[in-house]
Amino acid sequence: MRKRRVFLKVLGVGAAGLPVACGDDEGGQVGQAGGGGGSVTSSASSSSSTTNGVGGGPPANLIEVGLLQDFPFGKLTGHSELELLIGFDDDGFYAMTSRCTHKNCDMLDEGEIHSVGVDCYCHGSMFDLNGEVVTGPANNTLRHFYVEVSDNSRVYVDPEMEVDVMFRAPIP
Repeated sequence: MRKRRVFLKVLGVGAAGLPVACGDDEGGQVGQAGGGGGSVTSSASSSSSTTNGVGGGPPANLIEVGLLQDFPFGKLTGHSELELLIGFDDDGFYAMTSRCTHKNCDMLDEGEIHSVGVDCYCHGSMFDLNGEVVTGPANNTLRHFYVEVSDNSRVYVDPEMEVDVMFRAPIP
């Protein structure tokens, strides 16, 4: 019986240390995002918890999409591999799907990015620079995703972590 208690005690201590070990930033390649407004909701999680994007380490699915200088201020840049539109405005960087909310057409293939937003050629929907519907038949805003900018000017997106449309990644 004593061996069982010792085993359970050791197991309990080991399990208590697990969240700390799993929460560490592996290699410190990407800094944590701070501020930017809005909330973060992980679509990969089954819970409905949200955070403001601060603390807890970086999201697990960050993918580098370019350097700061690759994204012109006040315009959208398409990233066809991830089917994203990446924007840069006064509040920082943001990313949203390039898939129209009407019939899921990829506007990078069947549409056009222009100075005031993006058009879907499938059925004529138009969205502004923040993904809000300007002209239907689409009636939902484009989904936005978590963005992070590292200290070495690299821009990352987590295409599995949806965020509020007002979320922006600040420039360090």
